[in-house]
Amino acid sequence: MKIAVGEIRGFSARTRNGFAHFLGSIRARLFIFFLIAISPLALFQAQTLRDARSDRINEARSVAAAEAELGAAAYREALDRARTVLALVSRTPPVATGDGPTCGAYLRGVDASRDIAGDIRVLDTDGRVICASDERLVGRRMSLSRASSGQEEDTRFAVEGFSIDDAGQPVSFVSLAGPGEKLYVAAIDAGWFRRFAVELSERRSAKVLLASASGTPLIVFGESRIGAPGDAIAGSASLPGDGASVVVSSDLASVLADIDRLALRGYTILIALLLLVALTGYVVGRRLLLAPIDDLRQIADSFASGDFTARAVSDRFNARSEFAVLASAFNGMASALEDRKVALDAAQARLDAKEAELVAANLRLEALAHSDPLTGLANRRRFDESLEEAWERMAGDGEPMAVVAIDIDHFKLYNDNYGHPAGDRCLKQVADALAIAALRSEDLVARCGGEEFAVLLPGLPPEHLGVVAEIVRTQVFDRVLERADTPLGRVTVSVGAALVYPCRGGSPEALRIAADRALYEAKNGGRNRCVVHVDPPPEIDDARLRVAL
Repeated sequence: MKIAVGEIRGFSARTRNGFAHFLGSIRARLFIFFLIAISPLALFQAQTLRDARSDRINEARSVAAAEAELGAAAYREALDRARTVLALVSRTPPVATGDGPTCGAYLRGVDASRDIAGDIRVLDTDGRVICASDERLVGRRMSLSRASSGQEEDTRFAVEGFSIDDAGQPVSFVSLAGPGEKLYVAAIDAGWFRRFAVELSERRSAKVLLASASGTPLIVFGESRIGAPGDAIAGSASLPGDGASVVVSSDLASVLADIDRLALRGYTILIALLLLVALTGYVVGRRLLLAPIDDLRQIADSFASGDFTARAVSDRFNARSEFAVLASAFNGMASALEDRKVALDAAQARLDAKEAELVAANLRLEALAHSDPLTGLANRRRFDESLEEAWERMAGDGEPMAVVAIDIDHFKLYNDNYGHPAGDRCLKQVADALAIAALRSEDLVARCGGEEFAVLLPGLPPEHLGVVAEIVRTQVFDRVLERADTPLGRVTVSVGAALVYPCRGGSPEALRIAADRALYEAKNGGRNRCVVHVDPPPEIDDARLRVAL
């Protein structure tokens, strides 16, 4: 389905115009006003929800940091127990003398704590294991921090970083410098971490991890669905040694679940409140503002259409409102306009009557200017004008035109014998007879003066001219207008007819002269006869023929 670009542009223009019209309306302004009025409440509610969300995140972050600190405390507790065991071992004679079999057997019998992996070791000054609870470790070398045996016990105790043992589990080492420059070493497994993580998981859902100094997770315990730091709230606590740490994290969505539910409920209530206020404002505004304005607009439309009988109904406006005053002003204006319209209508009626009289007078004047008052035929003026117009028209069309000239035989004698009133009656009867000659709408019969008449025949075929002339003569002859002063005993006419082919630049006077000459011949030939002169059609030379083609 194809859509014209013009239709799309027209639709866009109508849409823009409709939107601009709506923005300029009172409805839109009322709606915007109420939105502005309640926007502080909306902003306050939104800020309150944001603050509650931020407080919950900070609280969760503080809780996570405190719980991570508990994990670090559990590790320090394990370190304290390990130091106690190493101090006890360093003072035991079988271990202090470094006797391999006796020392090893003693160390294997030590049941100091579950936090010690069971492989207590004694290193000489070169870092070589000379005694261990696990005989397989004897002879191996270890690179550990070494403190002087003459220092205080707190300074002689050292904590090494975490490493991965043969079983793939993280283990940290603690050492105590003893007599004879021996170094007593104990391995601490991750039992303390697991106990801490289990206790924490019993209280709430969280992910706990033991991370190395570089941030590499050594042990992960808890919720696997807790993702990247951006999706979680975490707290951490550093451990003694090389900077390893305990990290406790919670899922951000879980922490904010109740806040988000509260926010959703709050925003829902806020939107409902906004809609309620907007609807209330619209209804109230329509009742108090739009309805009165619409009523006044309808009255103004009635005024514009010319109906000044419309009035503002007073009971539709609050009597104390400005609209009641405006309605009263509208009614006063309507009354004044109605009175003025009545006066204007009366004046217009008088003008229309005068105009009708003037038109009738003009028509009468026009008739008098172009008609013969006695016979009702066209007069000489109208005949001349019609002759000029027909000449130009026939010249352009290349058609012939004819004029028939008529004269009542011995009319002066008729007037002398019968009187002028009888002569006038004779002229009227002859005029009625001649009118029959005007068979076509373009033909014109005229009284040219006295007893002379003429018939204009534009576009008449040449072969019809003689027939028309004879019809004119016989029409008068057959009327049997009696007169005793002629041999025939009736009124007769002489007829002269001429037909020419008009040309541009020529004069129709030539046609009139030709018709008068034919009439003169008819009179000289004995009267009561017709003489017809017909010019041949003009020759068409080759140039005119090419133009015509």
